[in-house]
Amino acid sequence: MSNKEEGTANAYYQMAKKYEEEKREDKEQMILYYTRAAEQGHETAQYVLGLKYGFGSDVPKDLEKAIYWMSLSAEQEYDSKGEAHKALARLHAGKTPVGGCYGSHMRLRLLRLPRSMDASQIP
Repeated sequence: MSNKEEGTANAYYQMAKKYEEEKREDKEQMILYYTRAAEQGHETAQYVLGLKYGFGSDVPKDLEKAIYWMSLSAEQEYDSKGEAHKALARLHAGKTPVGGCYGSHMRLRLLRLPRSMDASQIP
């Protein structure tokens, strides 16, 4: 991703985050901003969309879209703890993306599993 693309993706992500933090009623616009950022390779936006579609939060629940966005995030090594990989394994197992709670500002208590664990072994 070029610096210009990265800047544009980040701008879309920041707008989406602002909409979410301010709890604006226009959820469609927030999702549009997250989607534009994600389409331009913003790994955090991809992760957020994966969670949103996986839980059906602010969008209709859609496992296929959740797996798509979470896969892109995981490919980019979204974070050092492998949260996207864990969430992706849970989605492939037909489960919600994370164990525990899912609250405002995407604060998550995530399941801590070894990366080598098979999706069928995930609680």
